[in-house]
Parts: sequence; C-alpha cells; structure tokens
Amino acid sequence: MKLVRFLMIGLLITTTATLSSCKKDKKKENSTAKLFWPNGGDWAIQSFTYKTESSVTGVDIDNTIQDYGSYTFNKDGTGELEYIYLGETDNGPFLYTNTAENLNITIGMYTTIYKLTWDTGKVTLVNEKKLNGDPGEVITETETMVFIKK
Repeated sequence: MKLVRFLMIGLLITTTATLSSCKKDKKKENSTAKLFWPNGGDWAIQSFTYKTESSVTGVDIDNTIQDYGSYTFNKDGTGELEYIYLGETDNGPFLYTNTAENLNITIGMYTTIYKLTWDTGKVTLVNEKKLNGDPGEVITETETMVFIKK
C-alpha cells in the first residue's frame, strides 16, 4: 500500500512539473512575439539594403538607403508603413504575424517572410531568396531592414 501511495505522489509531482513547464514555455514564446507592438509599436527603418549576387554574370547590386521610413505595428496584427525615398513618400496598410524567429508581412496579396535578429531596441530583418536567371545562373536576392524603436 505504501508503494502505491509513493508511486501516486511521484506521478502527481511529475505531472505538475510537466504542466508548469509547458505554461512557462508558451508564455515566453508569446511575450517574445509581442515585442513589435508594445509602447505604440512604432519602429523607424534605420536602413534598407537590397543586394543581388549572380553566380554567372557578375552584375551584382548592393544598395543601402538610410532613414527609409517607418512601420507601426498594432496589437491586432495590422499596421501602417511609410517609405521615404528621394523626397517621395509611399504609405499603406499591412498585416503581420511573428514568432521569435520570423516576421511575416503581407502587403496586398504578397507575403514576405523575414528572419529576425533581436538586439536591445533594435531588430534586423532579412529575406533571402534564390532566383533562376539565364541557364546555369542562380541569383541570390537579399533584403535587409534594420528597425530601431521610436
């Protein structure tokens, strides 16, 4: 009888510890995912870099624009963006979802998935894709944005 009680108590402790650790993991993941929208959700685009590298032609592009505009993230997964380039401004709405590692931004019918690197008050977003050019040519296209908290 003592053995049964001992096993039951051990099972209860193990179950409680397992359930407690699951709650902590979920809470940690959710709090990380919400970092875009607290305190107004306003982020300035410190820099935007567009880069292409070709495996064949050698016609590569590497262009960086400083102070490119801003993104405002709302708690409900919506937002407003503003791009400023050569004195011209373009703005509009977007939808987003994010985890600790990725940010998905949908503008119109197009969704771009960015890999995230977090730093204090700053986040770097990178989207890289491989494209096929001429026969045998592979083009790597990379967009990098650095956001700083406003």
